[in-house]
Amino acid sequence: ESLALVRAGGALYFEKLTKEVFALQKKLKDILAAVAVEIDYPEEDESGADFVDLLDEIKKLHNVVVKLLSGYSVGKKIRDGVTVAICGAPNVGKSSLLNSLVGFDKAIVSPEAGTTRDAVEGTIELGGIIYNLIDTAGIREGAGAIESIGIERAKSIISSADIVLNLVDKETVPENFGATGKIITVFSKCDILSPRGKYDIAISSATGEGLDKLRELLFSESGAEKTADGAYLIKERHFDALSRTEAALGAALKSGDTADLLRVDLFEAWSALGEITGETASEEIVSAIFEKFCVGK
Repeated sequence: ESLALVRAGGALYFEKLTKEVFALQKKLKDILAAVAVEIDYPEEDESGADFVDLLDEIKKLHNVVVKLLSGYSVGKKIRDGVTVAICGAPNVGKSSLLNSLVGFDKAIVSPEAGTTRDAVEGTIELGGIIYNLIDTAGIREGAGAIESIGIERAKSIISSADIVLNLVDKETVPENFGATGKIITVFSKCDILSPRGKYDIAISSATGEGLDKLRELLFSESGAEKTADGAYLIKERHFDALSRTEAALGAALKSGDTADLLRVDLFEAWSALGEITGETASEEIVSAIFEKFCVGK
């Protein structure tokens, strides 16, 4: 059910994206028509094109495209989910936390250090977004050969995770183990230990204390709360098409009032947008010229 919800959300964001791109392409079509009239039918356009106004409109379109591109990281989370690595020293409560969040015993819990020697995964859904939780091997010095392999895998997972839950049960906060994503320091076992030192949240997997707040923190730190409104890029090919649109509009802005160069750059932007909307025929531009300026009528 959660995966279906995510897919439905992805379809919704794609629908919003398509509407925005259609609007961009429509405005771009009018600009292209004005430039085309200036180049091909100067006798039909007595007042001449106002390139200052045209460039101002192009700048506005460029800004919209840049904003859409900035949402790609959120779109990837809608599509692929958010990777959450649960890390910390042995016996700090990582496996217990995973089991509590997913709602059943996914990972083996034992007082013996080094029980988790390889990554154990589980998934939860928060606000229509899938979170891939990974319980990693406890990181410590002096581990044996087999356990050391698990520790190296843990460090690799931590370095690529979107969010790292760094569990601690004492005042000294361990290193981030090469994390590049958001780090949430979690003081575990607050039912039997008094939280101390620097931490973001205190929880108890045994009693459930703080787990709802931890879910809220996961949701907010992932940036997923930004998906409530607006359009987001879900597919890489759409990101590529809009990247080329942005580059072409940027080149158009640099071409100034050189109409021939402007038309080339604008048509390249139009064509790139058409890869998303499906509207790529140059006849659309010709039609716009006749509709807008009544050329030849």
